[in-house]
Amino acid sequence: MAVSARRVCPGAPSRPGAGHARAHGVLVAGGARVVAYDILFSESRAGDEVFAAALDRRGVLAAAALPYPYARSAQYEKQLAQVALFDAQGDARAAEIAHPWPDVTLPLEPFTQPDKARVGVISTLADDDGVVRRLASLHLAHGKVLPGFVVAAMLAAEPGQPLGVGTGELRLGERAWPMAADGSITPRLAANVPDLAVIPFFQLLDAAQGAGGSAHVTDLVRGRIVFIGSSSAVLGDVVLTPAGRFPGLHVNALVAASLDAGAVLRPPRAWLD
Repeated sequence: MAVSARRVCPGAPSRPGAGHARAHGVLVAGGARVVAYDILFSESRAGDEVFAAALDRRGVLAAAALPYPYARSAQYEKQLAQVALFDAQGDARAAEIAHPWPDVTLPLEPFTQPDKARVGVISTLADDDGVVRRLASLHLAHGKVLPGFVVAAMLAAEPGQPLGVGTGELRLGERAWPMAADGSITPRLAANVPDLAVIPFFQLLDAAQGAGGSAHVTDLVRGRIVFIGSSSAVLGDVVLTPAGRFPGLHVNALVAASLDAGAVLRPPRAWLD
């Protein structure tokens, strides 16, 4: 499901980090399996320390791939190694199928401590016609392999289960998703896109304050993988998919639902398809 976090929310705290901390607390207390933020927390903001304290391993933060190289510090290299799934030298198979990037922008370091949020690369792969049909399951930068954003959410939903790269499949616990030779996955998006559950961000803040009329939030998020971000096309976060044109926030929620249900297409076979 998705939570629409617009730039201005009624009743939002003056410190943005405090607002996300309250929202995270409400979602976790309400039984959400995962809280994934389709927001790049790479710059300091007021209340960051409160948000960092609220985060746990059920949280997933976005990293953004960059198409050009960037000089990074030793502290960055240490953080990257900490949030990565594999080292390219230690797992050649994962590095071989991971989509390579010159650089990746990470969330702020306090948010990604070992007991805090996981990190997934939010960048997508579009075909020549501009339609996003495939999901890069793994990403490679500076010799480290990170999961895609939705794959990181699935990892958070299955704590303790390692991610395995097999021949033609990506494995997570008892799950096995068909995977192309380039490491991409093709989710089969649901046909009932308008039925996607969306909660305005201010309702989470109301629930955190115990406001009347917010009791339904717990019922909506219990057992769900929740994505928080903007659903406004004005901000430019729009993705073309085989099912239509949707905000990136909604696409992430739909792809996660597809992976959760095992609705993944097998790669085409050149001799048959």
